[in-house]
Amino acid sequence: MTRDWAEWHRQYDEPGSTVARRLSTVRLRVREALDRAPAGRIRLVSVCAGEGREVIPVLREHARGPDVTARLLELDPRIAAIAGEAAAGLPGVQVVEADAALTDNYEGAAPADVIVLSGVFGNLTDDSIERTISCLPQLCGRDATVLWTRHRRSPDAVPAVQRWFSENGFEELVLSFPDGTGLCVGVHVFRGDPQPLRPGVLMFTFANERTKDHWPDLSA
Repeated sequence: MTRDWAEWHRQYDEPGSTVARRLSTVRLRVREALDRAPAGRIRLVSVCAGEGREVIPVLREHARGPDVTARLLELDPRIAAIAGEAAAGLPGVQVVEADAALTDNYEGAAPADVIVLSGVFGNLTDDSIERTISCLPQLCGRDATVLWTRHRRSPDAVPAVQRWFSENGFEELVLSFPDGTGLCVGVHVFRGDPQPLRPGVLMFTFANERTKDHWPDLSA
């Protein structure tokens, strides 16, 4: 069995749902990242971008939207098509139907200034999260902002996520906990030296029925 991701996205349309509350916070953090960005072009990458809801509406209304070159990576063709329709009229936004776990698919988009990892860590084992964070210096430019989310269910991985970011050259900017969600939305800034993008690297694999006894709550 596999999850129907297109159907899962309908939760965004339920007022007050966990994913809808998370979405509001992530959009706020994307706006803040654009506010902080220096003058000039801004490169943005959205990992497992889904329908692009975290990014596309912000780019339409933000004053820095025209400065943004964005790549949204989404593997599911149905969902990628929805994101592509949502991005119509935004020439700087590229929706790519591809596996966001492979470093090859970031060629030309890295080093990025803003990286969005919303709803990703909640679907990974701890080992995959640590590996993904260790690969981020290949995707980040200097002082790049990384936004991420993770649920707080036991065992709470958030302290470990904080530590892994620190060990890989990131400074914690803010952690927020949207009311009633049991979630953390984190923002880290890369203070290390950007690394060359290494092709052929698999950064993560999604947990599934073969590795867990249930699907995690993808509001995570």
